[in-house]
Amino acid sequence: MNDPARSRTALSAALAALLAIALLPAVAGAGSPRERILATASAPAAHATIVDGAGNLHVAIERTDRRGIWYATDAGGSWEVERLTRRHDVEPAITVSQGMVIIVFARLDTDGVSRGLFTARQAASGWAVRRETGGIDQKPSIDAESGVVHLAFERDRYGGSLWYMTLGANPTQAAGLCCIGAPSIVVDDHGRPLIAFSQQNHGLILGRLKNDDEWLFEQVDDRVTRGPQLELGERPTIGYFRTGEGPTVRGWAWSGVNNVGQWYYEDLPGGSSPFDLVVRGSAVDSYTIGTPGTAAAGRIIKHTFGTDSLGTFVFDRPRNVRSVEIEPVGRDDGSFGLDAAIIYGRHDGVWTVH
Repeated sequence: MNDPARSRTALSAALAALLAIALLPAVAGAGSPRERILATASAPAAHATIVDGAGNLHVAIERTDRRGIWYATDAGGSWEVERLTRRHDVEPAITVSQGMVIIVFARLDTDGVSRGLFTARQAASGWAVRRETGGIDQKPSIDAESGVVHLAFERDRYGGSLWYMTLGANPTQAAGLCCIGAPSIVVDDHGRPLIAFSQQNHGLILGRLKNDDEWLFEQVDDRVTRGPQLELGERPTIGYFRTGEGPTVRGWAWSGVNNVGQWYYEDLPGGSSPFDLVVRGSAVDSYTIGTPGTAAAGRIIKHTFGTDSLGTFVFDRPRNVRSVEIEPVGRDDGSFGLDAAIIYGRHDGVWTVH
């Protein structure tokens, strides 16, 4: 890992100076309409969000008060919710492939051990649920490109191995050590999958699949990390947690994948709760949740940084947020504008704010 101390110190000093003047009054989003997608008796365990080419939002939800995977969408003009499964199904991830919504999740037995990964696929006649793997598989991440659906996951419990497959093919082992939090898979415009994952006590790893079906990996951070989130803009960018330090974003300062000239990184405001990133070109927006005991506790913090800009905005509403995701709002031509929809979880359900 090439991360020169001199460059990092200079960058940190510049960022610190900008941050000192960037914390604005808590007004951003104050007038935005909020809507509850799904009412629950307790905070959702997980939710995963994707936007399709027509700009419709699709959300897969794991509840803590009722078993099963739930699905919500605004494709009909207003939010509609349906229950897809009634088993002990957890850790949903979601994608859209050629107009079809696909949700992958782990199914647990009565002892809490995974029986494999299953998918729920949207079809004209309803939802079809089927088993995709038969191992002790969990922590799935999914992405699709040109009709091919790519899946990364952990096999066996307690930091087992990292596995990869395309739906309809046999899974193969990609790496021997995995994972603190789910791996994060993203497929680029050329159909090449990249995976970021946190090894047990071995730092943050990024890999890509080569043309000979072998994986090439490199270490991005040598600290103990968890829960990476990989995004592709002008260059790969990874958001993750450093143990004891909170959320961090790391990306390339230049060069291409697995040919690294230099990494940069920045610590983000917020606590240890799940967060989300939006990458547009070289600009990155992070959405984190304020640390308990601070003025921003339980509120959403938007942190923007790029080549020439840096700013932090604390959303006045909503409050008591437990989890947050952000999706750009699509246009009719399939592109994405600057507007975004925020999906967040609280003790009383899953909500959205534009």
